[in-house]
Amino acid sequence: ILHRRPVMAFLPVKQETFLSDLRCHEIIDRLEESVFVIDPDKPEKAPPGFHFNGMRFNDEWRFSLSAGRSNNFLPLTSLRVVPEHEQCLVSVTYRLFPSSNRSLIIWSVLSIFTFLFFILLHGEWLYGILCISVGVVNYVLTRENFRIQVGKTRAVLHRQLVKNDQ
Repeated sequence: ILHRRPVMAFLPVKQETFLSDLRCHEIIDRLEESVFVIDPDKPEKAPPGFHFNGMRFNDEWRFSLSAGRSNNFLPLTSLRVVPEHEQCLVSVTYRLFPSSNRSLIIWSVLSIFTFLFFILLHGEWLYGILCISVGVVNYVLTRENFRIQVGKTRAVLHRQLVKNDQ
């Protein structure tokens, strides 16, 4: 791995860039074999053999791990490949889906406002602390579940992109 930049932001994001021994066309071939390209108008479950569901744009892939059940913490993975001499530079960004981001923001703002409501308007410290505590627990659980799902997605992705010369 060439570069892994930790991003400290309110919304969970993980980025990494690595240099692959494979050429870019080989990586694209492997992505085409493992990413089931979905039609946004009629989404369907990926057939066996595909590890990811997603879409391909000009020079970028966006996909998520193909899960048997719904999971709000699965990362939306964005992947770009750039030719680099005989190798290929792969840039990957993992982030929550927009709906999960919105949910995290809404519940965080709601818990802050209820905290302020109980503390400032009613002087109820116990209720205020309870509200902010629920918000913090929600945030921590979301980040940790996201981290776990990024690890799973990353492991499958790296297995797909590693050169098999055996």
